[in-house]
Amino acid sequence: MKNETVKAFITIRKVFRRWLLKSLQPCKKMVPLMSESMDRSLTLAEWLQLRLHLIVCAWCARYLKQIRFIRQILHEDVMTANSFAVLDTKARERITRSLRKNQ
Repeated sequence: MKNETVKAFITIRKVFRRWLLKSLQPCKKMVPLMSESMDRSLTLAEWLQLRLHLIVCAWCARYLKQIRFIRQILHEDVMTANSFAVLDTKARERITRSLRKNQ
């Protein structure tokens, strides 16, 4: 009896998720919105659309998590590179000579 109840609940949940996914914006429209959310504040309507979609769509939720992770890694690498990217005098002179030759 318990197993039947669990199976019925899982089936109802799947049907509900499919219906909700069909009624929400498709993933094709949400992916650009996810990228934009990294660079600007979303409007309330955009934010709600994205949140509802992420609740239902595991693929998009995973994608957003991955692009946030990649962005964080890249940001950390840039910060580290800027801290330690000091050219020695000889390298600067070589670059300066090369640039003057090409002008």
